[in-house]
Amino acid sequence: TKYSNAIHLAQEKEDELREAIARAGFDPEELKTASFRVAPIQDEKKDRFGTKSQVVGGFACYHLFKLMFEFDQDRLSKVISQITRSELKPNFSVKYSVQRANFVKDELMRDAMANAQHKAFIFADAADCKLGKLLNVEYNWEKFSLASKTNYFMEDRTYHIAPEGQEDIPVIPEDIRLQMIISA
Repeated sequence: TKYSNAIHLAQEKEDELREAIARAGFDPEELKTASFRVAPIQDEKKDRFGTKSQVVGGFACYHLFKLMFEFDQDRLSKVISQITRSELKPNFSVKYSVQRANFVKDELMRDAMANAQHKAFIFADAADCKLGKLLNVEYNWEKFSLASKTNYFMEDRTYHIAPEGQEDIPVIPEDIRLQMIISA
Protein backbone atom coordinates (compact mmCIF):
# COMPACT_ATOMS: atom_id res chain seq x y z
CA THR A 1 0.00 0.00 0.00
CA LYS A 2 1.35 3.39 -0.94
CA TYR A 3 1.72 5.96 1.79
CA SER A 4 -1.17 8.06 0.43
CA ASN A 5 -3.38 4.96 0.13
CA ALA A 6 -2.64 4.01 3.75
CA ILE A 7 -3.55 7.52 4.93
CA HIS A 8 -6.74 7.49 2.84
CA LEU A 9 -7.76 4.05 4.20
CA ALA A 10 -7.07 5.21 7.78
CA GLN A 11 -9.31 8.24 7.21
CA GLU A 12 -12.11 6.02 5.86
CA LYS A 13 -11.83 3.75 8.91
CA GLU A 14 -11.88 6.76 11.23
CA ASP A 15 -15.04 8.03 9.53
CA GLU A 16 -16.67 4.59 9.98
CA LEU A 17 -15.69 4.57 13.65
CA ARG A 18 -17.13 8.04 14.18
CA GLU A 19 -20.37 6.90 12.51
CA ALA A 20 -20.52 3.84 14.79
CA ILE A 21 -20.15 5.90 17.95
CA ALA A 22 -22.72 8.40 16.64
CA ARG A 23 -25.20 5.51 16.24
CA ALA A 24 -24.50 4.73 19.91
CA GLY A 25 -25.53 8.27 20.88
CA PHE A 26 -22.15 9.96 21.14
CA ASP A 27 -21.02 13.15 19.48
CA PRO A 28 -18.37 12.01 16.96
CA GLU A 29 -16.15 14.88 18.16
CA GLU A 30 -15.85 13.11 21.54
CA LEU A 31 -13.60 10.53 19.87
CA LYS A 32 -10.05 11.83 20.37
CA THR A 33 -6.76 10.71 18.87
CA ALA A 34 -4.41 9.31 21.52
CA SER A 35 -1.73 8.16 19.08
CA PHE A 36 -1.18 8.07 15.32
CA ARG A 37 1.67 6.33 13.55
CA VAL A 38 2.47 5.46 9.95
CA ALA A 39 5.03 2.68 9.60
CA PRO A 40 6.62 1.05 6.59
CA ILE A 41 5.84 -2.61 6.04
CA GLN A 42 9.08 -4.45 5.37
CA ASP A 43 9.08 -7.19 2.74
CA GLU A 44 11.90 -9.58 2.06
CA LYS A 45 13.01 -9.92 -1.54
CA LYS A 46 15.59 -12.14 -3.16
CA ASP A 47 17.69 -11.03 -6.07
CA ARG A 48 18.61 -13.37 -8.92
CA PHE A 49 21.53 -14.70 -6.85
CA GLY A 50 19.27 -15.56 -3.89
CA THR A 51 20.54 -12.73 -1.70
CA LYS A 52 17.82 -11.50 0.65
CA SER A 53 17.17 -7.82 1.29
CA GLN A 54 14.52 -5.78 3.06
CA VAL A 55 12.41 -3.40 0.99
CA VAL A 56 9.44 -1.25 1.83
CA GLY A 57 6.38 -3.16 0.69
CA GLY A 58 3.86 -0.54 1.71
CA PHE A 59 2.69 1.39 4.71
CA ALA A 60 0.38 0.74 7.63
CA CYS A 61 -1.41 3.29 9.79
CA TYR A 62 -1.92 2.69 13.48
CA HIS A 63 -4.51 5.04 14.96
CA LEU A 64 -5.33 4.84 18.66
CA PHE A 65 -8.51 6.62 19.73
CA LYS A 66 -9.91 7.48 23.13
CA LEU A 67 -13.60 7.91 23.97
CA MET A 68 -14.12 9.04 27.55
CA PHE A 69 -17.44 9.21 29.34
CA GLU A 70 -18.93 8.79 32.78
CA PHE A 71 -19.58 5.14 33.58
CA ASP A 72 -22.97 4.11 32.27
CA GLN A 73 -23.44 0.41 31.51
CA ASP A 74 -26.11 1.07 28.87
CA ARG A 75 -23.98 3.62 26.98
CA LEU A 76 -20.97 1.32 27.20
CA SER A 77 -22.98 -1.63 25.86
CA LYS A 78 -24.37 0.49 23.01
CA VAL A 79 -21.00 1.77 21.88
CA ILE A 80 -19.40 -1.69 22.08
CA SER A 81 -22.32 -3.15 20.11
CA GLN A 82 -22.06 -0.51 17.40
CA ILE A 83 -18.32 -0.95 17.06
CA THR A 84 -18.44 -4.76 16.95
CA ARG A 85 -21.35 -4.78 14.49
CA SER A 86 -19.62 -2.40 12.10
CA GLU A 87 -17.33 -3.50 9.30
CA LEU A 88 -14.31 -2.05 11.14
CA LYS A 89 -13.31 -5.01 13.31
CA PRO A 90 -10.82 -2.96 15.33
CA ASN A 91 -8.86 -4.11 18.35
CA PHE A 92 -10.29 -2.18 21.27
CA SER A 93 -10.23 -2.11 25.02
CA VAL A 94 -12.21 -0.51 27.82
CA LYS A 95 -10.48 1.05 30.80
CA TYR A 96 -12.14 2.39 33.90
CA SER A 97 -10.69 5.40 35.68
CA VAL A 98 -11.79 8.18 38.02
CA GLN A 99 -12.72 11.75 37.31
CA ARG A 100 -11.05 14.59 39.18
CA ALA A 101 -7.78 12.71 39.61
CA ASN A 102 -6.07 15.61 41.37
CA PHE A 103 -8.82 15.76 43.99
CA VAL A 104 -8.45 12.00 44.60
CA LYS A 105 -4.66 12.32 44.90
CA ASP A 106 -5.00 15.23 47.34
CA GLU A 107 -7.46 13.29 49.51
CA LEU A 108 -5.21 10.24 49.43
CA MET A 109 -2.25 12.33 50.61
CA ARG A 110 -4.35 13.84 53.43
CA ASP A 111 -5.50 10.40 54.58
CA ALA A 112 -2.00 8.92 54.34
CA MET A 113 -0.51 11.82 56.30
CA ALA A 114 -3.18 11.58 59.02
CA ASN A 115 -2.59 7.83 59.26
CA ALA A 116 1.20 8.29 59.48
CA GLN A 117 0.79 10.98 62.14
CA HIS A 118 -1.60 8.81 64.16
CA LYS A 119 0.83 5.89 64.10
CA ALA A 120 3.73 8.17 65.03
CA PHE A 121 1.80 9.38 68.10
CA ILE A 122 1.11 5.76 69.11
CA PHE A 123 4.81 4.84 68.77
CA ALA A 124 5.89 7.97 70.67
CA ASP A 125 3.40 7.29 73.44
CA ALA A 126 4.50 3.65 73.71
CA ALA A 127 8.13 4.79 73.94
CA ASP A 128 7.21 7.48 76.47
CA CYS A 129 8.46 10.20 74.10
CA LYS A 130 7.05 13.38 72.65
CA LEU A 131 6.92 14.01 68.95
CA GLY A 132 8.84 16.98 67.65
CA LYS A 133 8.29 19.10 64.60
CA LEU A 134 7.80 17.31 61.26
CA LEU A 135 11.02 17.74 59.30
CA ASN A 136 10.56 15.79 56.09
CA VAL A 137 7.84 13.96 54.13
CA GLU A 138 8.56 11.53 51.30
CA TYR A 139 6.00 9.91 49.05
CA ASN A 140 6.05 8.11 45.75
CA TRP A 141 3.55 8.30 42.87
CA GLU A 142 5.37 5.76 40.69
CA LYS A 143 2.97 2.88 41.28
CA PHE A 144 -0.04 5.14 41.63
CA SER A 145 -2.89 4.37 39.24
CA LEU A 146 -6.37 5.78 39.16
CA ALA A 147 -7.65 3.03 36.87
CA SER A 148 -9.46 -0.18 37.63
CA LYS A 149 -7.55 -3.38 36.91
CA THR A 150 -10.60 -4.65 35.01
CA ASN A 151 -9.62 -5.54 31.44
CA TYR A 152 -12.11 -5.61 28.59
CA PHE A 153 -10.67 -6.01 25.15
CA MET A 154 -11.62 -7.56 21.87
CA GLU A 155 -9.34 -8.38 18.99
CA ASP A 156 -10.41 -8.36 15.38
CA ARG A 157 -10.00 -12.12 15.00
CA THR A 158 -12.75 -12.80 17.57
CA TYR A 159 -15.57 -10.91 15.85
CA HIS A 160 -16.69 -13.85 13.74
CA ILE A 161 -17.39 -15.86 16.93
CA ALA A 162 -20.08 -13.53 18.29
CA PRO A 163 -23.45 -14.32 16.69
CA GLU A 164 -25.52 -11.51 15.22
CA GLY A 165 -27.93 -10.00 17.73
CA GLN A 166 -26.10 -11.44 20.73
CA GLU A 167 -26.99 -9.85 24.04
CA ASP A 168 -24.55 -7.30 25.36
CA ILE A 169 -22.34 -8.51 28.16
CA PRO A 170 -22.64 -6.35 31.27
CA VAL A 171 -19.22 -5.44 32.57
CA ILE A 172 -19.05 -4.05 36.10
CA PRO A 173 -15.53 -2.76 36.76
CA GLU A 174 -13.51 -3.86 39.75
CA ASP A 175 -13.14 -1.20 42.42
CA ILE A 176 -10.12 1.06 42.16
CA ARG A 177 -7.93 0.47 45.18
CA LEU A 178 -5.46 3.14 46.20
CA GLN A 179 -2.65 3.03 48.67
CA MET A 180 0.00 5.58 49.47
CA ILE A 181 2.97 5.11 51.73
CA ILE A 182 4.34 8.19 53.43
CA SER A 183 7.62 8.32 55.25
CA ALA A 184 7.78 11.15 57.73
